[in-house]
Amino acid sequence: MERRVRWIVGLMALGMIVNIAVAWAIVLVHGDAETTSTQYALPIDRYSSLFARSQFGYQNVTIARAAGSPMSDDAYAVRVRHLYDYAVWWPQTPVPQPSYVTHMARGWPARALYARLTTLDVHNPTLPLKREVATGFPRSGSTPSWNESQVIPQIFPYRPMWPGFAINTLFYALIIGLLQRGTIAFRRSSRRARNQCPACGYPRGTSPVCTECGEVLA
Repeated sequence: MERRVRWIVGLMALGMIVNIAVAWAIVLVHGDAETTSTQYALPIDRYSSLFARSQFGYQNVTIARAAGSPMSDDAYAVRVRHLYDYAVWWPQTPVPQPSYVTHMARGWPARALYARLTTLDVHNPTLPLKREVATGFPRSGSTPSWNESQVIPQIFPYRPMWPGFAINTLFYALIIGLLQRGTIAFRRSSRRARNQCPACGYPRGTSPVCTECGEVLA
């Protein structure tokens, strides 16, 4: 019983590692993205627009907000919260500069990890962009230039999105467990066909028990 519990815990740990590795690999595969390169755009009001894109294991939701926008959380919560992770994210006070808030979800088969990127568009070639990454870390530490305000860099998220993170972990743990069991069954069958002990591979004799490891030979 204790051995089986350790095996299950080990499978879950491996499933979680593979889950994170797949989500981060998706970040590398997709590379940088343009905020306006979207599947659909939704003008919300005269101050703000929503841009969204969803691909294999990948989803971006960006709110482009003009300076002085008076809108608050509740105006958009029902309309767009279901696209990422149901978190309240919209700033409650007007910002002095145009801004882009991008919510990133990565993972397969379900979205499992989340990060947020906030960019203040200074529209001044002499000043660097002001960017803040939450629950993620960028692949490159370089500061983008002023004319790259709509470029979404590669960011590795680390905040779990439930239940997607749990679903993916179970999914990969199941695959690893099936592969492991299948490999063991194939090895034992091959050893039997070669007249060897299925447990250790020692040549079988006339004894009903393996003289090397003690396995009962059927």
